[in-house]
Amino acid sequence: IALIDSGVCNAGTSAIRGAVDFLLKHQTLDGPDAGSWPRELTTDEGETVDIPDLVRTTYAIQALIKAGKGIDEQPLQLAFVWLLGRRNENTKGWGYARGKSDALMPTCFALNALLDACDAYPGAYQTQIQESLQHLVEAYYHEGGDEVRGSFGALGPLQGIHTIYAALVLQIARANNLSRYPEQEKQAIEWLLRNPDKAIRLREEWVEIDQIQVTDGQTGGYGFMVMADTLLMKLLLGSESVDDKK
Repeated sequence: IALIDSGVCNAGTSAIRGAVDFLLKHQTLDGPDAGSWPRELTTDEGETVDIPDLVRTTYAIQALIKAGKGIDEQPLQLAFVWLLGRRNENTKGWGYARGKSDALMPTCFALNALLDACDAYPGAYQTQIQESLQHLVEAYYHEGGDEVRGSFGALGPLQGIHTIYAALVLQIARANNLSRYPEQEKQAIEWLLRNPDKAIRLREEWVEIDQIQVTDGQTGGYGFMVMADTLLMKLLLGSESVDDKK
């Protein structure tokens, strides 16, 4: 993703083709989690098990799309079937682990993958995107006083990074003419600029993945480190406000 987005490589180079081959080699191809990319874990007995990982799957989807893989090709067809199969049909959000409540960050990860598909293939997954954008705003956006107005997610140390991720999703959706929430995007940026100490720090998001095959004492979870200041710069550069870009 970084190589293509930065312009260092294009989709046809040998380095990108090799990376695509690597990703496809590690995709789960059968069973109930066909289409996903797993996290490998060693049990207390020394056995290696693959546990489906929503974060890895969404990033793999984005990388394959940027590398030129079509959403009608089997790897991405399988991946989107798995991803949408993990969506909570009641809320239209996603959780990190099967059977867990949906949360802001996994919903953002999933939406980013769907939005990349829609950007490359206009109209793709438009209904699902609209439904999940509505959930993202209705479930996690704060409309209260100045202290929280414009922010997303629970109060606390991750409030800044959660707000950045949610605003980036709304921004990407707007660029694809899919967002009905320009005011929430604007208010999120204003909140971040009012609270720079919450928006520019390195933060760790805990990812709890499926535990079906994991022995006692092992969670299969891991920490996901986020460079908030880099993402904030990306958000400001994509803002419709000239002042934000400055």
